Amino acid sequence: MTCKLLWPTVGYRKTWTYLFLVVGLFIPLVAIGIFNVLLVYRMKTLNRNKQKAGVQRMRRLTDVARMVLAVVIIFAVCQLPYHVMEIISVQVL
Repeated sequence: MTCKLLWPTVGYRKTWTYLFLVVGLFIPLVAIGIFNVLLVYRMKTLNRNKQKAGVQRMRRLTDVARMVLAVVIIFAVCQLPYHVMEIISVQVL
């Protein structure tokens, strides 16, 4: 027993694949990126409002910025192979 979607036409499959690429990869990636940039910006403004930011505070901010970048990269690395394979499978049809 297998579970296989039977598409009425190849056009439906292509539409679904590209729509899922946008909704499943690009929109979340952009949202994660925007919210993480806002988080880093907010942390920078909080550091400016307090006393002069010491070396330790700046190091924390750098660590947070690196972690944010790591989250975005890990998301892209984990999701990209699936979407690439889907696009390749649609192009082969």
